[in-house]
Amino acid sequence: MAQSQVHGIAHQGEKLDFRVTLPKNFQNNKTYPLLLVPGFESPNEPYSLYIGDMPSSYDWIIVESVINIKSAFTNELINFIKSSYPIGDVYISGFSANSIPMFKLVKEDPTLFAGVIAMPGYANGIDRTVFESNPELKIILIVGENDTYWKNQARLAFQRLRSIGFDTSLHIIPGQGHRLMGLRGKPFFDLLHKRLKL
Repeated sequence: MAQSQVHGIAHQGEKLDFRVTLPKNFQNNKTYPLLLVPGFESPNEPYSLYIGDMPSSYDWIIVESVINIKSAFTNELINFIKSSYPIGDVYISGFSANSIPMFKLVKEDPTLFAGVIAMPGYANGIDRTVFESNPELKIILIVGENDTYWKNQARLAFQRLRSIGFDTSLHIIPGQGHRLMGLRGKPFFDLLHKRLKL
């Protein structure tokens, strides 16, 4: 099976294309966590920034799409992946400004997700009602040490989310600015594996 494949789904006359990348040693009898990442608008587009140039090197099923923009497709996309591949927990990530619609998706249906990864990101709208719907939701806030504005926002969000009861962690990456180039690929997945105990 090819490591990356392009698929499309339809919803109310509109189409969403997305790219699925499987682990290089993919096995149908093994369950993998699913990571939804922003990006992919054409088949020739490079991989989404933080998953690196060799995303099949990690034991994740990775889906790149503009799902954060086309939120109506959320259920259809996740159901398609679940029916096609052996996935376990579902995680969604957002980078900078596209973390805003990502958190909106989580607020609309918190039970769809096991965790949220903001690099960096706002968590506006993630409140006690979300916690009551999914008290197991993990929230991972990642920000560069030199990204002063977003670092301050992440600290405030961390304190607020922890006070509600969310399992929240804040990771300030030394020497990095707004674009966390030092966290591409393996360092990103190493952080996720350690934080999520995978």
